[in-house]
Amino acid sequence: MATPCPSIGRTVIGMSVSGSFSGSDRRRVLDCVDESVTAGGIRGLLRRGESVVITPVPGGDTSVPEASISRSGLVASSPKVTFSLPGMSGRDVERWLLAAGLSDGAPRRSSAFCTYSLPSDATAEEIVDLAVRGLRALRAEPVDDRWEFSVQKPAGD
Repeated sequence: MATPCPSIGRTVIGMSVSGSFSGSDRRRVLDCVDESVTAGGIRGLLRRGESVVITPVPGGDTSVPEASISRSGLVASSPKVTFSLPGMSGRDVERWLLAAGLSDGAPRRSSAFCTYSLPSDATAEEIVDLAVRGLRALRAEPVDDRWEFSVQKPAGD
């Protein structure tokens, strides 16, 4: 399946799109979230299962937190942001996020993840903002305020 991201200026077939963005210029990642997660209609149905994964550009730390932005379900589903940190339980991730004041709905946690569901009409800006705030709450320290992102496809696509 083709993966268009307008700000990158190309369509990639058969591979994931990736790039980086800064805290002050999020245009590239916002375009990919719009295309992969918030798109409606037929385009949105065709993109189900895709996610946009955001991590800090690492500064040497091997334990890097991750935020995965996706939309589950086939009809009337809402976007969600799932946070994880290698070596940390979902319960501890949730505690850190709540201690940092992330009150964007009630988080759900599993053994290794903590997930926030957003309203179905959430904008790409709101979704990416939650992801970056959550990563900072998990003590992400990106080099020069640079973040990496990639569009992940479900297995088999």
